[in-house]
Amino acid sequence: MVSITSTISFFLLFALVSFPIMYKQNALDAVFNRPMSGLDVNNRFFSYAVAMFIYWMIVSMGLSLGFSPGIFLAQRWRFVGLHILEHGGNIRDAFAASWNMTRGYVLFFIGAACVQWVFLLFCASTGVGLFIGISLRDLMQANMYKKLHLDYDKDLSVCSRES
Repeated sequence: MVSITSTISFFLLFALVSFPIMYKQNALDAVFNRPMSGLDVNNRFFSYAVAMFIYWMIVSMGLSLGFSPGIFLAQRWRFVGLHILEHGGNIRDAFAASWNMTRGYVLFFIGAACVQWVFLLFCASTGVGLFIGISLRDLMQANMYKKLHLDYDKDLSVCSRES
């Protein structure tokens, strides 16, 4: 019984942690016109998981202070995970880069998040629809990241991931 529970727990952990990260990585690869890495688990996954844990803890604390601070922080640090998947580096730099990239766009991102959630809720009625909704949400997120990244860095060669 313990071995069955351990096996199921391992696969659930893999599905709940690794697959969403791989979807985001593949969306970045598609947006930046690179070959998709598929199920390739690279060394940035752990940094991504830690950064997203910190992100959700801070956003949750902001939401406990009121709806507005939590939503504001969520939108300003919206691209922390994508920045880590794209560039690697440390978590503090990812938070700073996301904060700088999203300056002046908070209301736009709140509207985009509402559209994404409504679309995802409509698609979630079937498994295939849920997969399509998540894929489109990640592609939309990666496209917004690419646009802001180009405006922020003015140099796409920084995104080459060949370090």
